Amino acid sequence: MVTLRRNLTLAGSGLLAAAIVAAVALAPWLSPHHPFAPDLSARLVSPRPGHAFGTDEVGRDILSRVLYGARISLLSTLAIIGLAGASGTALGLVSGLGSARLDNLLMRATDLFLAIPPLILALAIGAALGPSLQNVVIAVTLVWWPGYARLARAQVLSIKHELYVEAAHAAGAGYRRIVVGHIFPNSMGPLWAKATTDVAYVLLTISSLGFVGLGPQPPTPELGNMVAAGRGYVPDVWWYSAFPGLAIFLSALVFALFGDALQEVMEPTWRR
Repeated sequence: MVTLRRNLTLAGSGLLAAAIVAAVALAPWLSPHHPFAPDLSARLVSPRPGHAFGTDEVGRDILSRVLYGARISLLSTLAIIGLAGASGTALGLVSGLGSARLDNLLMRATDLFLAIPPLILALAIGAALGPSLQNVVIAVTLVWWPGYARLARAQVLSIKHELYVEAAHAAGAGYRRIVVGHIFPNSMGPLWAKATTDVAYVLLTISSLGFVGLGPQPPTPELGNMVAAGRGYVPDVWWYSAFPGLAIFLSALVFALFGDALQEVMEPTWRR
């Protein structure tokens, strides 16, 4: 029963995650209006046919801007996870396979980044670099790599003492072959699960930076800056902030559920 529930959660959240990815990938075709085109005759129109999510203060269609904003946020999230995952995993492998002195040096550097709350550190780096999408990606990547480094190192330290690795040593396999053929591939399962779960947290971090004005600048749509732009119109024009905020919430929830379900399903495999 528990396994069935886990599989249903994984399947359901996976389908919803795929639907979100498809929607943002097809944003140019799904958007009913151009996300940058103003229409002063339709300023602050409430949700209705033709403008399902209403319009903003210059008549731009909010549904179109949410689709494009989600596209920017999701692409940025994937870029951050790719960069942080690759760099953190590489450092974790080097740390776990290297000498004790090198391991200690790399882990102390990792601890320096982990000692500061991620959002606070990302805000500080983003503010120092200046507001732009590129700087947000750099700031969050610098914050996110230590988690992958720690996890990769832990996996390497565990796997390199397994019997099959020792058997490969005894059979005369070279160091590079053991690392590439045994240690690295068997370390990737938890890292993939972490990357999937991190989509939700990175998306929330990007949206937070956009909300305080450190992300893409208007008129570029981004979910965080759309929520911020609509604050001055609440509560009368509730849809301005509500729909971008709902998009952030649902996207983060779906990817968090998918990552957790994937981790639970794969956990027995890691233990074996």
